[in-house]
Order: sequence, then C-alpha cells, then structure tokens
Amino acid sequence: MDGQMQIRMGRPSLNSLLVVLAWCSLAVICRSSEPDHANHLVGVAADKRESKPSPDSRLGTQPLQSERNSSQVPVAGFAETGATIASCELSGMAMGMGWKVQVWCRDDVVFDRVALKQELQAELERLESIFSLYRSQSEISRWNHHRAIDWQVVSPDFARLVQEALRQARQSEGAFDPTIAGVMEARKFRSIWPTSRSKNPQPRQQDPEVIPIIDWQAVEVTTEPPQVRKNHPEIQLDLNALVEGLALEKMRGCCQRAGVLACLLSLGGEYLIDCERLFSQTQNQVGVKIFVESPIDATKSLAVVRSLKGCVSTSGTYRQKWPDVESRDQVSHLIEPQTGQPLKATASLVSVYHENPILADGWATSLMVAGREKGLMLADEYQLAALFYSAEEDEPLIISKAGKGIFEPWETALVPANPFQAHPSNDDRTSEENSSPVVSGWSWSWKIILCITGITALIRFARFAAGRVDG
Repeated sequence: MDGQMQIRMGRPSLNSLLVVLAWCSLAVICRSSEPDHANHLVGVAADKRESKPSPDSRLGTQPLQSERNSSQVPVAGFAETGATIASCELSGMAMGMGWKVQVWCRDDVVFDRVALKQELQAELERLESIFSLYRSQSEISRWNHHRAIDWQVVSPDFARLVQEALRQARQSEGAFDPTIAGVMEARKFRSIWPTSRSKNPQPRQQDPEVIPIIDWQAVEVTTEPPQVRKNHPEIQLDLNALVEGLALEKMRGCCQRAGVLACLLSLGGEYLIDCERLFSQTQNQVGVKIFVESPIDATKSLAVVRSLKGCVSTSGTYRQKWPDVESRDQVSHLIEPQTGQPLKATASLVSVYHENPILADGWATSLMVAGREKGLMLADEYQLAALFYSAEEDEPLIISKAGKGIFEPWETALVPANPFQAHPSNDDRTSEENSSPVVSGWSWSWKIILCITGITALIRFARFAAGRVDG
C-alpha cells in the first residue's frame, strides 16, 4: 500500500514535467519558425570564377534554381500603416556560373519577381553573347578573329568595357592587360569549345609556333560612335576580368527599375551591395557582412567587410590551376603581361572593395598580378581599399591604408549579433570553427522531433488526468 502511494505521489510530478516539456517544445518550434532575415544578407568573397560554358555548352538554357520568399521585416516609420518589407531570393545560371539576387521591397509596392528574374536572366545572356570567349559567334570572338586593322563597329557595352580596360591598363602600369587572349588560347587555358572537367587536367604548354601579341596600347576605342580597332592583326581581347563587374552593374539596374528597396547581388564570387535604404528604414546600421574566403581552407575566413553599399571582388591563384610542363609546378589562369607567363599557383589572393563594381573587378586582378609590393604602392596611389594575402609571406595578411577601415581581420573582427547576420557561406558550406557570426534556423527534422515529443507528453498527461477522474 505504501509502495502504491509512493508511485501515485511520483506520477503527478512526472506528468507535470512532461507538460512543461510539451510547452517548451511548442515554444521552440514557434520561435524557430519565425522568419530568419539573416540567412541572406551575407556572402563569401572568393576568387572570381572564370566564365566557363556549362557541360552541355548551352549557356542560358539551364533550368533556373529555386526561388523563395524569405521574410517580412517591419518598417520603422510606417507602423501606423502596418507596412512591412518583403524579401525574396532569385537565382539562376549564366556565363557558366551561378548568380543570386536577394531583393527587398515594401509589401504595398507592386513587385513582379517572375518578371524580374526573367529580366535578370535575359540581361546576363545578352552580356554573354557579347563577351564570351567560348562562343565562336560572340561579339568579342568575331572581333578577335577579324585580322583587319580598320575600325570595327561594336555595341555600346563592348566599347565601354574596352575603354575601361585600357584605362585600367594605364593606371596599373601594365599589370592589367586586356590583350592576353592570344596567350590564353595558345596555352589552351580557354577554348571556344567546352574544356574538360577532369579532376586531373592536362599540363598546359604553349604552342611554340604561336607567338601571341600582348600590347594594350595597340588597341583604340571610341564610344561615340562605339567602335574599336587593333593596330596589329594578331591582337586579341580578353575582357573577362571586367565582365562580372559590368554584369553586376546591369543586374542592379534591373532591380532598381523593378522598384525594389534594396538588393544584394552575387556572381562568381563577386558581391554588390545596395542596401542603404533598407537599413535606414529598419533602423539597423550594422550593414551587410561579406566574408573574404581563406585560400587555404574555404570553410574559414580571412576578414569581414561591413557595408551598406559597394562591391567586393577577389582575385587569386589558388582556385584555377594546371600542371606546368616546364617548371613541374602548378600554374594559375592569371597571366603576367610583361612576360606572357602564367602566375604560379599559390595560396594567394587580393580582395578589393570599391563602390564601382567594374573598378573593384579590375583592380582585384591588377593588384594580384602586380604582386604585393607594387600592388600596395598602386593601392596607396589610388586610395584603394585592398586586402593582400599570401601564405608564402612572413606576414601573410596585409591591408592597404584605405582598406584599414573596410577590411577587418577575422581574428580581431567583432561581429555583433543583429537580425541581419548569418553563416558566411556562398557554397552552402558549414564550419564549427568559423561559426562565431552564425544565426541559423532550426531544420525541419528537429522541428518534427520536438513536435512528436510535445504531443507524446500531452497524451500521457491527458491519460493520467483521465485516470484520476475515473478513480
């Protein structure tokens, strides 16, 4: 009898505990189901992916990736009307690489995300038809294979990017040269036809019978009317180092015409931020955080950039590399214009922040090719915010004078918690070692487990209560 009393006395405590557990489970589920604004205002600035054709070489015809609504944020100043900011993420494939766009707009503004997605895709495909070196009928391929030295009429975007490329070559003192296409073709770094995706790429050796001409001063351009000419029949242009910047600029224009409040754009490891109005209206001035990827471990970051607007572009010699027959070393896709030789593949990169995406793109390549010493001099001369990293140096990481208020080394960066932070991942990678700025949502598997636990606890309590009533 006493034993039975002890059991009866213990059961109410157990069932009370189960009730508490059930309510806690439901609370966690509700909390984890709230919109997670953070998982979209973030990115990893990585070595720029070279624009390559997709496996079936039908660029622009790939199925678009998923798009989703992500959150609604109350707008400060519009509380009396109940207005909120809605956001959605769009993504797709173009130029042989993925693109992503996160846009925000007031929910009382008519916004057609399907139309915006179509416009973005069409614009990127248009640029690809102009600048792709993998398409024999692209505008740049036709210009390259036209041997006459007379003026050729070109599209306004072609003329403008050539003009930007020649300015970049002049300011970088030749570290940037848009006439390296002949070397790239001779070494088979690029081809009109899709390259093999083998894990063991064949060594790249230049054809001894081909002597490419590298001379940016042998190119002339006018924008009114738009036309370009070469002063040597063998001159060939390669504008890939600037195309991503131009593409991001055009994508931003598409978003602005659609009436969005703010946008975060990414293409091939380069990011463009246009979120000033979003953060001012949500009373959050922390800004977007872009993390600079480590060339040694892609799950780790070298530094973080916080900004409300601008572009972060990174160029490096650690991602694209091939065996070299002559030196037995691996070489990168970057060419040193003075020698015509590719840079050695090392764990090195340069990341540049600039408000102009084309300049960010061009200077990242220029400073990487120039080398650390000359690159720092150029960065100081043109007041560029730049981060240099080389695993082979005694001091691996150096930030230019103008970049000290922009790039924060990861070891010293204080990343405060805020509603707009997330894991620094561009490729859905995760790392416990790099997780200090993480605010991640609960997965559905955990939600289901908690839901089952809560329901089970409630059922057991209900049975206990029914038993007591019957008793």
